[in-house]
Amino acid sequence: DKEKQFLDTTIRDEEFTLVGYAAYRRDRSDGWGGVIIIIKKSLIVDPIFISKSTEFLALKIETYQKPVIICAFYRPPKSKATDLELMGNDLKTLLQRYYNSPIWLGGDVNLPDIDWSNDYIVGHQYPKILSETWLQLMNDCNLEQFIDFPTRLYNCLDILTTNNTSLVNSVMDILRISDHTSIPVIDILCHPL
Repeated sequence: DKEKQFLDTTIRDEEFTLVGYAAYRRDRSDGWGGVIIIIKKSLIVDPIFISKSTEFLALKIETYQKPVIICAFYRPPKSKATDLELMGNDLKTLLQRYYNSPIWLGGDVNLPDIDWSNDYIVGHQYPKILSETWLQLMNDCNLEQFIDFPTRLYNCLDILTTNNTSLVNSVMDILRISDHTSIPVIDILCHPL
């Protein structure tokens, strides 16, 4: 019997977070995943959106100048273009509300057919409409993806996008610590002007 390795509502945040950190979660209803953002408790954080229809959540972090919006998402492999459109509508609403703030959107997009170096669709593992919908959303929201190395086997599935790339100091990959081959580590300036 393989032990379950996902968070669900039966697992309290205190069971897996470090002292001084808080977890903001959007667990899946089937108990097999979801998204999470873990952040220092010393920061002023406001959960501003938790989707009821997709695996998407957003936090507002106050800084000295203007807030930073951090979003986490997961696109399950069996999802449809309409699911991406729903998440896209939620993201566009956040961008309109916080139009002057840096937005960070990270997660597992599960779209191996996209060549991120030029935002071009090169494969056909999934229906082309999924990759087209995602690329159009990134274009509509003026978000740039900058993880350019494989994160699972030979594919870049885990991405981090932003509307302000000037805040990115560096992007590195580290050793495998999950079912994905590489885990991105991003050095970001957190006090935008």
